Amino acid sequence: MDINKVIGWYYNPPRLNDIAGWNEIHKAIGTPDGSDATMRVWALQRMSQILLEEVKRNNVALTATLAQDAKRNNGWAQKKAEIHIALLRDCGTNDESRSTDKGETSLPLPCHLENKVGTTLARDFCAAMSIHESDLSSLMGISVVLGNPSNCVYCGQPAGCEDHVIPFSAYSLTKTKGRKSGVRVYACSDCNAGLGNAFFYSMSERIDYARDYIERKNKRILRMPIWSDDEMAQLEGMTLAKVSASEANRREQSARRDWMSSTAGMLHYEKIIDDVKAHFDEGHFIRRFFSC
Repeated sequence: MDINKVIGWYYNPPRLNDIAGWNEIHKAIGTPDGSDATMRVWALQRMSQILLEEVKRNNVALTATLAQDAKRNNGWAQKKAEIHIALLRDCGTNDESRSTDKGETSLPLPCHLENKVGTTLARDFCAAMSIHESDLSSLMGISVVLGNPSNCVYCGQPAGCEDHVIPFSAYSLTKTKGRKSGVRVYACSDCNAGLGNAFFYSMSERIDYARDYIERKNKRILRMPIWSDDEMAQLEGMTLAKVSASEANRREQSARRDWMSSTAGMLHYEKIIDDVKAHFDEGHFIRRFFSC
């Protein structure tokens, strides 16, 4: 195997639509054919292992090639490449080497992949969870939906979509929206839109944010005077219709805001926790994300 080719593929992979280019890589390194996101990650991880093996053999030529590659870059790309070289030299010899939960050392992800999982929030998340960036990227190969489609996990309304508890943009190689991958919960369109690609370190923080979002969005409605049934019975005509509509809206938004503190909301969330335990082994970072 031409190690210089592997270096070139690792740091400058083919375009996403270059199926022939990706198939050439797969054939050379022994990974399954395909140019979709999952296949690309597998190929990158395999190339990472190949380069690491070369570094462990103290291959001076490899390090020199990477140094030259760094000089050809400039600015941000050069700093990334220099960091990679430093990590390559130290890999397997000191605390700067990257280790996974399985105790396997691996290379840092290449620049084009770090554009996603290498963001500050994603890196901090990986550090907090004691996982490698490749573990976060592995979510592309997982498809789990938690909860009951009858209820949004955040507000209890009928769920019309699925919310990625760890934003898709944090680990995806593409900008495709609605990908059926990762760990998702049933949610209503309003809560899903309100959460967007906000990044949190735990599910409880995500739930708190959704609750605050509902309260901020409906601040005026929730501050409206509360009408009792007896008071509304004294109204008539258009006044009754307007007051009835506003009171119904206030009660609905109040119920959405307080859903997670209600008995129904807590029982619903307990079912989600049971689903998490059923899908993920003890010690998996998703379990830690859900605090179970």
